[in-house]
Order: sequence, then C-alpha cells, then structure tokens
Amino acid sequence: MPTPVGAPPGMRWEIEFTPSTWTDVAADVEFAFAQPQTHYGRTSPFSQPGPASMAVSLRNPLGRYTPLRQVLTDGTTPHPFWPNVVPRKRIRFSYTVAGVQTYRYFGYLKGFPPSLYSGVLPVVPLTATDWMDQLSRVKMKSPLRQEVLADSPDLLWPLTEDSGSTQAQTAPIVLPAAALGAAGAGPALTFGDAGPGVGDGTGVKFSPAAASSGQYLAARLPASLNLAAYTIECFVNAGTSVPAWEATISEHILGLTIGGTGMFGNFYIGQVGGVDGFPYFGDDTNALAGPASIVDGGWHHLAATRTTAGGNVTVYVDGVSAGTFTGSVTASAADTLTVGDATTVTYAPGRFQGNVGYVAVYDTALSAARIAAHAAPRNGFAGDTTDARVSRFLGFGGVTTGLVLDAGQTTVGTYPQLGKDVVSACQDMATTEGGVFWVRPAGGIRFANRRYRDTTTPVLTLDASIPALLDPDVWDPAYDETTLVNTSTVSRSAESGTLSTQTYTDTVSLAAFGESDADVTTYTQFDQDALNLAQAQVAGNAYPAFRLNQLAVNFHAATSSLYAQLAAVEIGSRIRIINIPAAAAPMSTLDLFVEGWTETPTPTTYRVVFDTSPVVAERMKIGDATYGKLGCNGQTLNTALPATSAPVSVVIATSGTNPTFTLVAGEYPTSIKIGEEVITLPSAPGGSTSPQTFTGCLRGQQGTFPAFQAAGSVVTLWPRTGLAL
Repeated sequence: MPTPVGAPPGMRWEIEFTPSTWTDVAADVEFAFAQPQTHYGRTSPFSQPGPASMAVSLRNPLGRYTPLRQVLTDGTTPHPFWPNVVPRKRIRFSYTVAGVQTYRYFGYLKGFPPSLYSGVLPVVPLTATDWMDQLSRVKMKSPLRQEVLADSPDLLWPLTEDSGSTQAQTAPIVLPAAALGAAGAGPALTFGDAGPGVGDGTGVKFSPAAASSGQYLAARLPASLNLAAYTIECFVNAGTSVPAWEATISEHILGLTIGGTGMFGNFYIGQVGGVDGFPYFGDDTNALAGPASIVDGGWHHLAATRTTAGGNVTVYVDGVSAGTFTGSVTASAADTLTVGDATTVTYAPGRFQGNVGYVAVYDTALSAARIAAHAAPRNGFAGDTTDARVSRFLGFGGVTTGLVLDAGQTTVGTYPQLGKDVVSACQDMATTEGGVFWVRPAGGIRFANRRYRDTTTPVLTLDASIPALLDPDVWDPAYDETTLVNTSTVSRSAESGTLSTQTYTDTVSLAAFGESDADVTTYTQFDQDALNLAQAQVAGNAYPAFRLNQLAVNFHAATSSLYAQLAAVEIGSRIRIINIPAAAAPMSTLDLFVEGWTETPTPTTYRVVFDTSPVVAERMKIGDATYGKLGCNGQTLNTALPATSAPVSVVIATSGTNPTFTLVAGEYPTSIKIGEEVITLPSAPGGSTSPQTFTGCLRGQQGTFPAFQAAGSVVTLWPRTGLAL
C-alpha cells in the first residue's frame, strides 16, 4: 500500500525584525496547545474577500519575543531583537517542495502580547493580517488633488474656497494671503463656482466688464523659490465664447512676473489664423499656441515646463505636448503670481473670462508622463477599464509591483474616491466587473475578471478513494436554492454618470423555482456593461446545483505529494474530486470552485478546509427547452466575425478529443456565447467534423451587442454556468 507523504518539508515561520533580514522562528512555534492557522478568501461567490489572517503562538520562556525588554529573563543576556519587537513587523510562512520555496502567507503582525498559557507556559500569541489590512487604512484624496500632491508643488491654489470667500488659501506652503486686485469697476470675483474634475471641489469664476476692468488674484512668491527649472499648471474653462476685446487684446489666464516689469511666463487665450480661442504660453519674447481652441465649454489642463534657466520651454494642453520654444527669460526667480490677469493692469492688460482651478507651481520640470497624469482626472478618469482603475487606485496606495490584473471586461465611469480607502475602491471595481480582488499568499495582488472561471482545467485533483485524504466529518453536501439567482438587477451608480438599472431574468428558472434575485451596484459607464453583468450573474446561478459548502483535505495523507498543486490554488480556482463513492454524491467526479480556505500546518499533518461553490457542467438547449446534453468543451471560433447585426455563418473548431456539435436537428436552435455576445445557432451544422459551419446565425441575442469576435475566441454554451465570480 502506498505510504502517505506526510507534512511538507522545510516549513518556516519567519519574522522580519530588521529590514530585509528574516528570522526563522519555527523552532519556537507551539503546536501542542495552539496550532498555527491561516485563513484566506470568502465563503460565498457573492461577496468580496477580507484580509487574510494568521494565528501562531511562540514559546517564550526566556522572553525572546517579549516587547520593551533589553535583556532576557536571566537579567544579563542581551535581547536578540531589541528594540524591534514592535507591531507591524512582517511575518511569512512557507514550505519547500522539490527545491522550490512556496510562500503560503505573507502579512503584518498586530503586536507581541506576552502571555501564560494555562497560567504556566510562557507564550506570545501572534496574530497577523495581510497587505489588504494595510491598504484599507490608506484614504484617497479627490482625483485631481491626489495626482497633483504626488509631485509636491511649491505653491498650490486649489481655488476651492466656499462661496462668498474673499481670498484664496495656499497649500502646501503658507504665503501671504492672496489679495483680490482690482482696477476699475467690474463684477465681483466668484468663489464656489464650477470647478475642474469630478469630485474635486469648486473653482473661481471671473466675469470682467472690460479688458482692464474686473478682479484678479495676486500673491507674492517667497524669495527662496528658485525657478531655474519650473512647471506651471492650471485647469481652465473658458466658456463657449470669447469677449469682444480678444480680437486685439488677449485673455490672460495666469502669469508669473519678475518685479512687475518682465514676463516670466504667461498662459493666455488668443487667435491663430484669425480663429479665436487658442491657448498660448509665452514669455517676454516668445510664445507657443496649442493645437485647437479651448473655448468649447469644457475644462482643459494647461502646463508648461522648463529644465534650466533660459532653456527650452515645453507647453502641454490636456496632457499632450503642443511643442517647444526657446525661453528668453533667464532669471531663476519670479516674484508675483496672478490669476485672471497677466500681472496687473499696468502690464499686458486683458482680463480672463471663465473659471479657473488647481493652479500649481513647481521648482522642477515634471516629466511628460506626470503632466499627462495631472491632466487625466479632468473627466474623473472615465473610460478606464476595471483593471486600469484598480491599478490606478493601488498606485495611489504606493503599490506598483507584484500585480496580476486580468483585462477588465467593463468600462468604468467616474467614482467618488475622496475619503474612500484603497481596498474598498478596488473591491467596488471588482464588483463592477463581476470579478474578485484579493492579496495572494505570497503577498502580491490579484484582480480576476469574470471570465477567470471559464477554464475547465482543475489545478488540484483529489482522489476520494485514498484513505483519510478527505475528512468525511467535513463532507458538507447541499442541493438547495441557497445559491439560486434567476433575476439580477444591476444599478449604475449616479457617480458613474447616469443613474439607471438593467435587469435580466431566466424565465425558465423563474417558472420552475420562483423568483430569486440579486442586486448589484456598478460604476460602469454603459448600460450594456450593466446588462452583461446581470446576464453573467444569472447564467452562473439560475439552476440549483449539487455542491459541497466545505471540503476538508488532509494533504499529509496523500500517497503522492499534492503540495505543488496546493500552491496553485487561488480564489476562483477549479478543483476536482475523483472516485467519489456512489452514495456520497450524484456523480463519481465533482468539480468545485474554491472561494477560500483555512490552513492548519503541524510537523506531522497538513490540513486545509476549503470553502467551495458549485461548478455546473455547460448545458446545451434541447428543442423542448430542457437542459442536459453536455457540450462546448474546447471549442473556439475558427473564423473571425464582423461587428454586424445581420445573420452570418459561424465556423467553430474543436481541439483534440473534445466533442463536436451534434447533427441532430431537433436539438436546435441553441445559443452560444463568445466574449459577451450571445449568438443563436438556428440549425444543425454542415458537417460532423471540425471545423463545423452554422449558417444564418443570429447575432446579439439576449440583449447583447453584436461585436467583432476574433478567430480563436473561446466558444461556450448559453446559458453559461459557473461564469460570474
């Protein structure tokens, strides 16, 4: 009889007391009274995972893990980890199989509380949570402020003061209060008016009566501000028309001057070829125009950079370079900043008509990439895919490496990120996608889209005939309506642009089982994305399925090592049980999706209790609207399909030994799904071997849109089950 493999070799519990130095504390791990345990994931596919946790107790007879000690309990031996026994030290757990060290947990310790187990055994019970817990403490700023402050401006005027304010505050440095300059009669400057971006606050409105009449903002810059190299930027909305005086006098938006006599740099609006509304940036001698008028009622980002005193100046409009000119001003200091005018009425008069927000000055030339990043939030980042938005949020939290992000299936609108923590925001994107967001055991971050579960290949196979491999006491079968969803209503958040709802119902399931609904809030830009998500939810859950809520696996009892396969298991992975006794399940082979797990390692045992959800075989529609024939396993689109609503021929190829479509006419029409599009096959294919051709196929069924489908795209059956995470 084969011998069980036992616990994996080389198990380590390591703590990083000093940066980059990991101390293995496995020799002090207490197993008899408090077994180590880690927990990952969630119990249901209808929720998002929380932080992964670890609990492990260290024996502590000499006080090696006692905080605030400089010597051990003998009173003389120096404490080996002084003064680093403090909260938030990193801890990791791993094992080594076939020479490969596999990390099963990576997190941060809550603290080192010394204790006596049963009043006699000195121990330190440690608890840890992973990176998700740390990121949940990072609160985001509004989109514009988040990007601008990342580059530490020397002067920032957000201009987001309340209505009725009489001066602009400055941040992050303190300057003399910005005065309201005035020359001649004119309407009052209006704080609290429309501002740039989405969720970034208000702006200032300028409504001059004439080129030299009306108010402006002005402030003296500190003498210490060296602008040999510089970046100047602002957001501006010039309205839909220019004032009459622009034909002869430009509208001056923002200016830096030297002693009130020379123009260090100035944004203004003028004409190009007799056409009004073009943005310019210039100094005393030279100027460069942007590529098009910005007098279109929208917000625009204007920026200019210079790398050295008197060097070339690069001008940017909406994050894109408009060109370069040679600067004529060599001075490294400018003493006055004005908004709504070039300097004062004594130099280049021409007041600005419109709104301004987020004026910033830097003593360095920002890169083109950073300028583009500053310009991007003016539409609230609308147009990101879900994976791009997750990457953006993680970047705000300082996380730029170790990311594994599936391509998003959904386009996202704006999002109310001010005050939201990074984890909640990323999980909102995962819910929008119909996917899942979590931190991996080795510490990297994973975002899976809703197509992640399409794979039919299990990452772990368990043989139920091996004694003690599966614990019968935790065999938790179910076949009920708990996971049933036959109606899904997906609501687009008001912040996404339009408050709307999309509902999809499986009428066959509804008639058979009654209504069982699920409501989801999404931040997508498009109703079609919302409908796709509703369809995915229903397709994966419209019919009761046999499942195991929990499955306990004693990996040490396996007769061939499964530890490498265990390392491949993630949330949403497919695992397979074979050789199931006839009385224990409806079938001898059962596939499950892993939603989470609890792991308990000891020197002689290794037990994992998986939280699982059902994998239901794809089902082909029979003529009488019943379901039962297996199919669509390994099929791909042989020839690309155009984006057309007209009936087309669909050619489907089958790989390897996977089944071809039946030629029985009574089993049609049936429906397939390619990408997010549902296509109806009206009749049997021409030919019984791969590739098979279906003629007159109907595009864009079930409320989906006809879209270009590339050759090689995966073909699944509709309704598709086990699709939504």
